[in-house]
Amino acid sequence: MSALGVRGRLFLVSLALILGVGGASALALEHELRAWLASRVETVLVRAASGAVALVVTRGPDALVHGPEGRPSAAAAEVTARLGEAYGARVTLIGSDGRVLGDSALSPTAVAAIDNHGDRPEVVDARLHGLGVARRLSTTLDTSMLYVARPVVIGDRSGVVRVALPLHDVDTIIRTVRMIILLVGLGGLVVAVFMSGLASHLASRAMRSLVDHARTLAVGGKRRARIDGAFAGDLGLVAGSFNRMAAELDAVVDDLARERAWVATILESMSEAVVAIDPEHRINGANHAASTLLGQAEDPTGRALVEIVRAPALMEIIQGDGPEGPVEVEFELPGPPLRRIRASVAPLKATGGLVLVMRDVTEVRRLERVRQDFVANVSHELRTPVAAIRAAVETLQRGAAETPKHRD
Repeated sequence: MSALGVRGRLFLVSLALILGVGGASALALEHELRAWLASRVETVLVRAASGAVALVVTRGPDALVHGPEGRPSAAAAEVTARLGEAYGARVTLIGSDGRVLGDSALSPTAVAAIDNHGDRPEVVDARLHGLGVARRLSTTLDTSMLYVARPVVIGDRSGVVRVALPLHDVDTIIRTVRMIILLVGLGGLVVAVFMSGLASHLASRAMRSLVDHARTLAVGGKRRARIDGAFAGDLGLVAGSFNRMAAELDAVVDDLARERAWVATILESMSEAVVAIDPEHRINGANHAASTLLGQAEDPTGRALVEIVRAPALMEIIQGDGPEGPVEVEFELPGPPLRRIRASVAPLKATGGLVLVMRDVTEVRRLERVRQDFVANVSHELRTPVAAIRAAVETLQRGAAETPKHRD
């Protein structure tokens, strides 16, 4: 799905939305149309059944009797034939015993052989409630029918008049309407797909253009580029956000560049050697004084500290997690010449590394030794004369000064 890109996703979403809404609308329309048509047919049949009852009553009691050998009587055959022709429906006249007295869709011989209809749902409801309606499969005609039945009473005789229409007419109308909906839906789908494809193309083109403009912000030498104002709506807001973000990024980068230049100038101007190492004890950075002190002709960045500085006293301090605070250590750096180095080790909380500030104290220590030797030599040379003078003074203090012999 991700390989389709924005345009493909928009198109598929639009297509799914069109198909979903169109299919649901078609199903709902078909359901409502089927229910409406069935209701209309039922209404027509109810009226037809009421009219049929009136016509049977006009024919008199003869319409509710059987003919010879179970055949329909002439009155029953005539009235059902006339009603069937007038209403364009199947009209059945059923006696009080449930036997069929006449049927507009059957011949007299077939009527004589038909089953008893006294237990049909519509006939039972008509006798109990005055109106019976049923939708079911006709076992006689082997087709789905809508039946409406009404009771009829003529004198001491009674029966039921039933009017029926096949539901396949409704199905035919539904199929016709379904075909029309399908054709119209396909036409609408083609138009909708075209419009959706066009809209997704335009949207994706604008998005691609926005992405191309935004990409220039990250290209070297084009950091100052800005997205023009050709985008409208939400894309215009996005473009404005990109421009504001780029301006803020420029300001941050400029500040960092100034700070970095300032720090680099300070480090390069220092006489002390400054070395930054990461948690793996590799050199992250070093100033020129550090390269000179460590005797490295090239920048030592990236090399392990132990490869350059072989000082067990220093390694002892930086091993493990390093010191929790600033620590000073003094060690000898092998030469030639052999040098005495004093280092201050401090942790870098942000990165987990360490920073070393080192200075060469070889000359300082040599001068200290010279001073100590000079003091020792002077003390040794002055010890004898001072002792003689001290002895003479002590002699004079004991009274020798009063004796002319000793005084002279």
